[in-house]
Order: sequence, then C-alpha cells, then structure tokens
Amino acid sequence: MTRSDSSEEGTVLGNLRRLGTLPPWVEEIARPEHVHAALGERIGELASGALTLRRVESKRLRIKSNAWTVTYELTVEDGDGTPRVLSVRGRVFPPGAPELDEPPSDVPFGEDGWRCAVPELSVLLEMNPPDAALPALPILTDAERARALLERGIRECSPRYPDIRILACRPNVVR
Repeated sequence: MTRSDSSEEGTVLGNLRRLGTLPPWVEEIARPEHVHAALGERIGELASGALTLRRVESKRLRIKSNAWTVTYELTVEDGDGTPRVLSVRGRVFPPGAPELDEPPSDVPFGEDGWRCAVPELSVLLEMNPPDAALPALPILTDAERARALLERGIRECSPRYPDIRILACRPNVVR
C-alpha cells in the first residue's frame, strides 16, 4: 500500500477507489464465455442440442432493494438454423448466500414460467417478461416479423413503392 493509499483508507475517496475494481464473482457472471459455458450445461434444450447458443450478452447487472439482478440477451438457433433472441433475467446470490437448490423447470426454455438454477454463476434465471409499456417490441425485435411489418407499412403509406420487397433486416434495440 502506498502512502497516498493509506491516507485515503476509510475516506469517501478511498471507498470509491475500492469500487473501481469489480469483485471476481461479479466479473464471472458478466463474462460472456463463462456464462455461455454454464448455460450450455444447465439449460436442457442447450445441453441436448435441440437449441444452439450462439451469443450471450450481459445487458444489466444491478443491485436494487438489497438484491442483485442480472439480465442476459441470448441468441439461440433451433435445429433448422432459425435464430431467436431471448431475454432472461436472474437473481444473483453473492458469496456466502445459501446454495441454489432449485429443481429443473418442466416449462420449456423460452416459455413463460421457465426457470433454471445455474450454480456455476450463482444465479436463478427466468424468462424476462415482455415490456408492457411496449407491446409491439416482440414484433419489432424479431427480424422476420419486423421485415414484414416494414414492408407492409411502406407499401400502404407510400404509393411510389407498391411492390417493395425487403430481403432482410436486423433489429437493434437501443435505450
């Protein structure tokens, strides 16, 4: 410890400096490759090969009301290669919390009511419910449905493009 570090110990500035480095357990639940491996073992449809996990993106890790939560955006493909983006949220159990002891869900992955304990991440996951304030979001975030909606809208609203065909689109949700 340097002299300036010891003089800051216990001060507001010193305490803020300690927050500059994430604890290892937080880094692990945010690291996509670690999450990818853990989910591949724990989610039955991924472990069996019925679905393939193509991408994991950690969207949000926060503490609210004395509970840690995390949100992951998962890109999966079914047997014919059709991609889907699924949002799951989880309750995080920090070190020292009781062990996760949750039986596997009878509800298929991707459906309302699905839950999965992932002890490697110390997370209990469930499907993230759709945003009630944005009821069209599932349509707009599904590439094929969004493509059809845009195509129909342009045809109906612009007489100059009655035969427009949109080959593909890639939704990008931003805040």
